[in-house]
Amino acid sequence: MRTRAMALIAGLTIVAFLAALLGSQPQASARLQTGGTPGASPVENGTPVAEGTPTATPVDSGIVTIVMWYQQNETGEILRLYPVTSTDGVTYTRGKAENDTQVGRVVFEEARNEGYPRIRVGAGDYFDAYPIYPGDPASVQRWYYFDDDPSVRPATMVMQIVGIRGTYDNWNGTATFISRGIDQGGIMIIAIRPPEQ
Repeated sequence: MRTRAMALIAGLTIVAFLAALLGSQPQASARLQTGGTPGASPVENGTPVAEGTPTATPVDSGIVTIVMWYQQNETGEILRLYPVTSTDGVTYTRGKAENDTQVGRVVFEEARNEGYPRIRVGAGDYFDAYPIYPGDPASVQRWYYFDDDPSVRPATMVMQIVGIRGTYDNWNGTATFISRGIDQGGIMIIAIRPPEQ
């Protein structure tokens, strides 16, 4: 009986000590959390904006990104370009073009570009691929294969390009082709920057 009484007293003493310890702590952590977090305003265009806090202006790098779907033509020598579409905002596939500004093509052996690839986006934006190492035609296209096996897809091919006509005349960058498979098309991503001033 005496052991139970001692255990009960010890338990109550520990509970009282913990209660006193917790009760005597200042509310600093709660004040820091609420004091450092401004009240949020309603979400506009998917980006939350905090009240009273100036929003950071994104740095304009000048880089432009063009994303299109590509599909081989019947001969397999030309890629036709189409807009992309998504039903969930994450997974993309070929979309339906509404006008000529949403289509284009890639010719891999363009005589007017010394036999190197030429890309047309829309009605009048043209880009020419060129060798990374002048005089080395093998350095025009760089392939990255899954498991380093050229017969396996997905695979990725990158070319250095320069704008030769249209809105992006003299802009430089890369064209990246992400291949889903033979006759299955894929995604082309052009990332270009304006010429140095």
